[in-house]
Amino acid sequence: MVLNISMLLRSDSGCAVGDRTALKTQAVNCMVQLLIDGKGDELLFRALVAVGTLLHGDKQMQSMAKELMIMDVVRSASGRGTEAKVSQAMQDVVSIVELGL
Repeated sequence: MVLNISMLLRSDSGCAVGDRTALKTQAVNCMVQLLIDGKGDELLFRALVAVGTLLHGDKQMQSMAKELMIMDVVRSASGRGTEAKVSQAMQDVVSIVELGL
């Protein structure tokens, strides 16, 4: 479900840009909470992919992620995963933010 929400918010869903940014911010905050509290590779992987989807191509959201130190949470969550896909998803999110993708 988190991936579906992130995809919907990335699309032109008919809401104003400011509204979409506010919704994306709320969604990122929810994903961060999942990354802090969540257990299990599948949950961590899906939350990381959702965060990456919400941040990709959105400089304002990437800037917010840096300011709120979300990358620390992303890296920490990756350390709790046991599958390679969790580590790869973390690397992808870091690249999106650090390289401004």
